Amino acid sequence: MLMWAVLLILGLFMAGICFCLCPGNAIASASEPVCKMVSSGVAPRDADFMRLRPVELTWPTTAFNSSQMQVAVETTGDLLIDDMEDPNDTGWAFYHADAGSGAADNIYGVIGLGLLRAYNMTKDKSGADITAGKPEYLTTAGKVADAIVDGNFALQATDYMFLYVYADVSGITSYETEADNGLTSLIAGRTPAQLATDLDANYADQGRIWQLANWVEAFQFYDTSYADAIVDSIVLDGNDYVTAGSGADKVGGFVYDTTNNYVRTLDQARMVEVLTKHYSTTYATEITEGLALLKDLQYNNGYFRWGCQLNANDVTLFTSVVAQDQAFAARALAFNAQTTNDNYDDRIGTYWAANALLNMQDTGGGFTTNSLTDNISEYNAEALLALHASCREGDVDRTGKVMAGDALSALKAAVGMQDLSGPALLNADRNGDGSITAGDALQILQASVGKDVLVTHGDDIALTP
Repeated sequence: MLMWAVLLILGLFMAGICFCLCPGNAIASASEPVCKMVSSGVAPRDADFMRLRPVELTWPTTAFNSSQMQVAVETTGDLLIDDMEDPNDTGWAFYHADAGSGAADNIYGVIGLGLLRAYNMTKDKSGADITAGKPEYLTTAGKVADAIVDGNFALQATDYMFLYVYADVSGITSYETEADNGLTSLIAGRTPAQLATDLDANYADQGRIWQLANWVEAFQFYDTSYADAIVDSIVLDGNDYVTAGSGADKVGGFVYDTTNNYVRTLDQARMVEVLTKHYSTTYATEITEGLALLKDLQYNNGYFRWGCQLNANDVTLFTSVVAQDQAFAARALAFNAQTTNDNYDDRIGTYWAANALLNMQDTGGGFTTNSLTDNISEYNAEALLALHASCREGDVDRTGKVMAGDALSALKAAVGMQDLSGPALLNADRNGDGSITAGDALQILQASVGKDVLVTHGDDIALTP
């Protein structure tokens, strides 16, 4: 085993030399734009259908290394705990500025999921052992689960999702039972098609498809026939999924305003992510078209536009940027990048999307469009979900590229020669199994030289490696 590890180290060293010498693999010089996007997958385009608009925003996009990212995660996680309402209530006010004024019923689940992600992004590996993350995140997540079970309010899809995930994390099956019982009551007397119709009627404008996509995820834990019906009601509805352009320029958008064909990035991103996770074969065309539009909604400095309008042969891009849309776009792009054979365009887009999101964080830990302290608790949790999703491609040192040096860091961590923590640790866990081994290092090395490697997204959160 030792000899094999030594040989692998030598192989990594030689690969690193080759990687640096091969054309196109050199690190960008300081004179190049820091936020330059490599976008071979979406450009060039016909002059009549030029969707990618390389326009810089006034906000800078600083690159954050792993340690800085971990500090940002802990600042947000601590803020969520600080903003928790009365301990007997365990809820969160919708706005950070209103903390202490009463809880919002619809954000429990997403807060819980955010805390679990924060817990997972604060683990450390020293020597042979991976230590647990900050225990207060896990403890508070448990309080959220109890509050959902005990609460007298209508549960959201994210509440059910959280109960299922927390049951898996904690090993307490009663939370899964509670989620099953709740969904059983919800579907009582309704066929999958009827439930899809009823849920659709509950949501009106912006965020409608985002909400429905969350229900798809929830029913993946319970009864996939209901998830299938909801997806079909969106994709096969001639009003909900609209295309523009033709041939290689064709894009598809999930619209909330069927009259004006308005697409909000929030809706687009969540649907693209859900389709990729669960319907990659059934709706491969829609994923390709939807991802192309999502990528075109990204500025070349990493920020995502609030949305766009689809016309017959063109796309009218909106200029606004919103923290929630940024978070979901980064998350969707990360998942697609990590499950489509290491497409470099997607990975660099994910890297800058995460950096742009981090630039939207204020000093108190909240995420808003203009880094204002009047942030929204839900957005803060969603930012944690996005940052967690961005830490899977093997970019251990967070430079935006998977290189031989990342593989060497993973190997040294595997044999106890290097300590890793937080985002770096997640990136080193290439196969998402909760441990760092020579196998992870080998996969990272393969990716660094262009070999296709399927990445496990690491959606599960284990208490122990």
